[in-house]
Amino acid sequence: MKKGVKPTTGVATRASERKVRERAKISQPGSQKSKAGSMNTSSSSSATPGTPPGKLSRNPSPSSPIASASPKARRIRIKHPAAQTKPNTRQTQAKNPPPLKKGGSGKKLFSPSYTLDDDKQETTASLAKTTRMPKRAAEKAAPKPPPQPEETHESQDEQYSFEEDEFDPFLFIKNLPPLTQEMKNRPSPLPKKHPKAPKISLALDLDETLVHCSVEPLSNAELTFTVTFNGVDYEVFVRTRPHLHTFLEEVSKWFEIIVFTASQQVYADKLLDILDPEHKYIKHRVFRDSCVCVDGNYLKDLNILGRDLRHTAIVDNSVQAFGFQLNNGIPIESWFDDDKDNELLNLLEFLKKLKGVQNDVRPLIKQTFRLEDFVKSL
Repeated sequence: MKKGVKPTTGVATRASERKVRERAKISQPGSQKSKAGSMNTSSSSSATPGTPPGKLSRNPSPSSPIASASPKARRIRIKHPAAQTKPNTRQTQAKNPPPLKKGGSGKKLFSPSYTLDDDKQETTASLAKTTRMPKRAAEKAAPKPPPQPEETHESQDEQYSFEEDEFDPFLFIKNLPPLTQEMKNRPSPLPKKHPKAPKISLALDLDETLVHCSVEPLSNAELTFTVTFNGVDYEVFVRTRPHLHTFLEEVSKWFEIIVFTASQQVYADKLLDILDPEHKYIKHRVFRDSCVCVDGNYLKDLNILGRDLRHTAIVDNSVQAFGFQLNNGIPIESWFDDDKDNELLNLLEFLKKLKGVQNDVRPLIKQTFRLEDFVKSL
């Protein structure tokens, strides 16, 4: 990797991913949102049967109405300009090692002043004093301390993360096959933009960006509803991200709002009818059938919206979901259940700047998040 190129993201621990696996399981086989995409209720699902790796597919065969989080996908933490910097836990632990146990000398193991020879020196002195052994003989007779494990301050979850192959969204983006002309020219499911609509169109991902949903019971679920998919009735449990309605109320004044989700329409329509029954904030909805499937990952080619890409942006917790148009994509941290989450409020500061752009939104997004530069450096 080239020096000096860093994206404004960090990688969360595997603990949250394991929680997702336990809490967001889908009863149907193949329902988890594979490596990329969007449902996670925001990522992808299984690939289309018979679709070779790297081949683009328009209509993969789904088995669940909700796109689910990939267990192996890296979750990306985004630091927006207005976000308060959080302390680096691993660096803090390295500076203040935990008192794992005490040695014979009374000094804490793994503290800067303690060495494994301290116990040996104390035992040697005790043998020499009680048996009047020569010091050199006492050193040989002194029991050797058991081998100590290599110093580490990583949590168990962090250590386990090295035992599985992680999906790297940035390498996935770097190796994406180019969109064919046929894909670029697909007809848009949306009507033409209204002349009085805001100049800039803002697409919003749904699952793990605005809400967290599961067909398994969720503690503190704010609402539930039933949806029938492939002849099966699912009870969907919903949590809404903190400050969701404040966020929607503000951005709907600045942009033409479009929800672009990798989930099935039968599920997403019903949920959005509950969240925004009068279509006051969200003007249009685009679903899984408008995504492009690459190796089982649902990607959102923004050409399908039928909007000028110079005046179009998307907010999504899965970076690879907007891999075809990186400089139109605004990443956000995935959300599941943190009541103290402020990411939507933090994002408003950047969007205030974006709404004032007259010519092209892409240079500001590129300069702020540097995702394209990072992918090119790999």
